[in-house]
Amino acid sequence: MVNRRSLLAASAATLAAPGLATGQTAARTLRFIPQSNLSSMDPVWSTAVIVRNHGLMVYDTLFGLGADFRAKHQMLAGHEISADGLTWTMTLRPGLRFHDNEPVRARDCIASIMRWSKRDVLGQRLGVLLNEMRALDDNRFEIRLKQPWAGLAWALGKPSASICAIMPERIAETDAFQQIRDFTGSGPFRFRQDLFRSGDIAVYDRFEGYQTRQEASDFMAGGKPVHFDRVEWRIMPDPSTASAALQNNEADWWEQPHADLLPLLRRHREIVVDRINSAGNLGVLRFNFLHPPFDNVAVRRALLPAIDQRVFMDAAIGTDQTLSHVPAGVFTPGTPLANDAGLEVLTGPRSLDAARAALAASGYKNERVVMMSATDLPVLQNLAVVASDVMKRIGFNVDFISMDWGTQIQRRTNRGPVEQGGWSAFCTTWEGLDVSVPGSHMPIRGNGANAWSGWPTMPRLEELRDAWFAAPDLAALKAAIASFDASALRETATNLVFGEGIADSGLMLIGEAPGADEDRAGRPFVGASGQLLDKMFGSVGLSRESNFYITNILPWRPPGNRTPTDAEVALFLPFLQRQVALIRPKRLVLVGGVAAKGLIGGKEGITRLRGRWHEVEIPGLGRLPALPTLHPAYLLRSPASKREAWADLLLLRRALDQAPG
Repeated sequence: MVNRRSLLAASAATLAAPGLATGQTAARTLRFIPQSNLSSMDPVWSTAVIVRNHGLMVYDTLFGLGADFRAKHQMLAGHEISADGLTWTMTLRPGLRFHDNEPVRARDCIASIMRWSKRDVLGQRLGVLLNEMRALDDNRFEIRLKQPWAGLAWALGKPSASICAIMPERIAETDAFQQIRDFTGSGPFRFRQDLFRSGDIAVYDRFEGYQTRQEASDFMAGGKPVHFDRVEWRIMPDPSTASAALQNNEADWWEQPHADLLPLLRRHREIVVDRINSAGNLGVLRFNFLHPPFDNVAVRRALLPAIDQRVFMDAAIGTDQTLSHVPAGVFTPGTPLANDAGLEVLTGPRSLDAARAALAASGYKNERVVMMSATDLPVLQNLAVVASDVMKRIGFNVDFISMDWGTQIQRRTNRGPVEQGGWSAFCTTWEGLDVSVPGSHMPIRGNGANAWSGWPTMPRLEELRDAWFAAPDLAALKAAIASFDASALRETATNLVFGEGIADSGLMLIGEAPGADEDRAGRPFVGASGQLLDKMFGSVGLSRESNFYITNILPWRPPGNRTPTDAEVALFLPFLQRQVALIRPKRLVLVGGVAAKGLIGGKEGITRLRGRWHEVEIPGLGRLPALPTLHPAYLLRSPASKREAWADLLLLRRALDQAPG
């Protein structure tokens, strides 16, 4: 519902020299104040951010996401995808060990994936598509699917809850709906269960046997060099206590300082206050869909005229409006799918009277509403206070129950009515990356008993989500993109630009994004750039009417013809991969730097990539030869570069002439 940016308060020395903690040089210990108490240590069972953070300390993952949001090998040395996209063969890096010094084997990975697939929103997608998983030997295993899924690597490597934490087989065989008790991990730090005191301290020691990748760190991918021998999570639910600890050099890093204390912390010359999560968090008021009164859609909708997002944000994060964003819809503000569709119910005039009238007409029978509030998380507590007050003012019978966050996490798993210890509503936040796309957006799942706490059954939502994942043909794919619930690009564009040409020609051209002319026409490459492209390819005997199919990496025009962002490319890449899989070309031509980087990856620009063939992996097809070349728009600005483009065209022509058949 609402976006909140997460803040970090830390000593300047910690940020400037991450290998050393202020005042703790000899021991190489980092003293960290987390957002709340660590009440669960199972990163598969819980979706809480603090449990995810704990999980990333203790466990490693098969893939990791780079800064460009692309999945990259982490525990894996490599993987192969069969030509039909149905079989993924994974190979582990040598030397991987668990904290008990046992080697990481293929069967450990299979058991870990199976457990995760029963709880995680994308894991459940794998469960639907899975045909079989089997170990080929200790270092290799195979995942066989019923249909291709381009997002499998991303799902296995995403850093958001729930992570696919790799743990020993004996632990991973624990029922997914029961918490694990053995925390033997695979990651850079060992959890010291013997030193753990709930509500006081959690201790992590460096695991000497951890084998980091020998490459540069890249967000959650690449090398994970360990700079500290020990990390201590010091639980301080009182903001004043945490602030004093930071100022007195009794702590090095405070994860979520209270908004009211930020001016004080900023004045301290040895403290840096900075934002480390640009995607922020999306606030959610979650209902229990199983029991009265919120099993009644009319009751849920009755609240809408009374909800003022700005009031919620000011209570949660303070009146500094640079720290929050209003209005916000289903998807994270600032991400490609964020849009205003349907938001008028929250942006129109607010009216308690209208809400009271709607509640009276809904059939509400004064049932007790149990609103849970987490007292040790000020943001969530303040959101719950505002929500409770609004409910009371329009006529709900609210029972406001305070508890610590850990107790709330436990209680929200109770599916019984309030008379049996159940609940009616609570407020929480979801990390922006999780709720930026339908696939990983757990709050909008409508799959009943397998949904997130609240357990709504909404078949139409599930149908739309399935359409986002895959389409059986080009027409279905185009319809799925067109109904991709109004991305921000769609809101500013005039027409969807899908693709055209000869689908069975064996050659596919992929450009960057539609321009103004393409946006008006709803066709790719029809403006001045398109005319030049037609002349270029015509000079080697090729045309879209006879010899190739052409599309773009983005289907919507970015405002002002700006360059697409990495996040936009990553978001629409599964659609493009599915389009390529349906076309089944034998060769790709990547027109421009955005298309080349988006499909090939890496950091090289188009001038270094062009002039030679590369390989691009397409789920459902395997590896395809791909030739990057300069974009016609660039050639219009730099005519002298046409010589390089001509060389690329000759290289393409020779490959086509030498191809069998």
